[in-house]
Amino acid sequence: PPPPPPPAPPPLTAPLPLPAPSATLPQTVSQPAPPPPVAAALEEPPGVGGMQAVQAFIQAVWNVGEFVEIEFAVAKAVDRYFRALANARAKKTEELQAAAEEKQEALFVQKMGALLTRELRVLKHGPEMQETMMELLKPCLEHIELLHRHLHDKPGLDEDMDESHADASEAVLGTEAKGKQGTELKPLHERNVLDVVVEWRHSRDVIRIPAPERTCIVSNLPVGADEAKVRLTLEVCGPLESLEFCYEWQEWSDLSKAAKAATSADDSLDAGSTPSASSSKSAAVPSPKYTMSYAVAEFRTQDGFSNATRPSIRLFGLLVMELEESKAKNGKVKTKSVGRPVFPQDVRYKHTLLLRGLPWHLQPPVVLEEVARLLGSQAAGCRLEVGNCKAFRGYDSLIAEYSGVGDVQVVDTRSVNEVPDHKGAEAAVLRFQHFEDAYAARLLLKDLSLAGQPVPCGFPPWRPLFCATDWMGRFLPEDTLVDLPLPRANAKYISKHFDPVLRFGTPVSAVE
Repeated sequence: PPPPPPPAPPPLTAPLPLPAPSATLPQTVSQPAPPPPVAAALEEPPGVGGMQAVQAFIQAVWNVGEFVEIEFAVAKAVDRYFRALANARAKKTEELQAAAEEKQEALFVQKMGALLTRELRVLKHGPEMQETMMELLKPCLEHIELLHRHLHDKPGLDEDMDESHADASEAVLGTEAKGKQGTELKPLHERNVLDVVVEWRHSRDVIRIPAPERTCIVSNLPVGADEAKVRLTLEVCGPLESLEFCYEWQEWSDLSKAAKAATSADDSLDAGSTPSASSSKSAAVPSPKYTMSYAVAEFRTQDGFSNATRPSIRLFGLLVMELEESKAKNGKVKTKSVGRPVFPQDVRYKHTLLLRGLPWHLQPPVVLEEVARLLGSQAAGCRLEVGNCKAFRGYDSLIAEYSGVGDVQVVDTRSVNEVPDHKGAEAAVLRFQHFEDAYAARLLLKDLSLAGQPVPCGFPPWRPLFCATDWMGRFLPEDTLVDLPLPRANAKYISKHFDPVLRFGTPVSAVE
């Protein structure tokens, strides 16, 4: 057998005995000194002080900006500065970056001073208010990312809410993609939108209405969709009882584009220029990402409806084949067959109608009077009340009632010492209690005309949205499904009773 291994040598890293402390040195030298008050203040979580400054400035804008103009102007100026600052930080050297940021900051402060002076003069505020708002703006310059992110938030957030996560990571400026107008997240591009609560019951004996427990609205249909293809796609879930295509929004969009094209052609002729030859050539028409066409589909059985409204189908949709045009490198237009997802929506969450293309010079009482007259003519009566009167200057309340006999009674309460705004509504949202009422009202309002101009009426073609806050920015106990919530500029309601999130929304726990 091999000899046993030799004993291991003692470790070289054995701890050495510590020398006795010297009697000449004080024992407190090795103890760390307590941090000064300034260092303790710097240990505050990042973003807390900046969030307080941002909230103070936003609250001041909301308090002084009783109307949309000043809020829209401030948001536009902040957005421009945000983008200019992103370009400045893209310089090659730090010296160039610092110089460009300093230049953009000075320019932004100058423009904001002129903007606030102009807007506050319109609202009959003195120069003291402008100085106060500029003082509130100065601390926000160091937290422009927070200001840009939260400028569209409504005041009223809980002060104890943890907002430090807003500065947890320094995101690159300008990298966050913002939703464009006309998409599902931002469907409306109109600035002045009426939010009307309608109390009206249709006559069930006159109009045949699809059964709501077996009916869904299918959105994002291909432009010029073939009924046979759509029916074939939906019948995979179950047999159909009826299928109604609705093209009012697509026709309205086509008419608007045609009118703009005719206007631009007339302007070019007046200027003496002629259309170029390249513009007359055939060009590829790209398919929109989300179309305005939809259909009302009633299934014959409850199982077919349940299959079509499964969560996976509501989220990802069913594919309907369509032809897409594209332009090749040689200039020729080629077509290929692609699949477009269509989204079935439960009509129990779709009880809202939308009016678009309202004449801008008509006041809200005129719009309500004509709508009440058409609805009351086929029922015992109706009552329409505008919930967001604060978004329109000069109105505290606006109600239209019609009993079916006589004239429409319009009651509008004007603000004291306030001049009514001469701008009218560009669109109106009519909120009903049930889908059956909204469906019947759509048939009655299909021939609506104001000032000799036809006004399209139909269901919003977009899917309902989940909202986490109410119109004041307060968080809800749970997310709520709402059909067409208004953008922040128009969500200025008289009270929480008119907030569609609280009155018409469906909690996520109740969504099937």
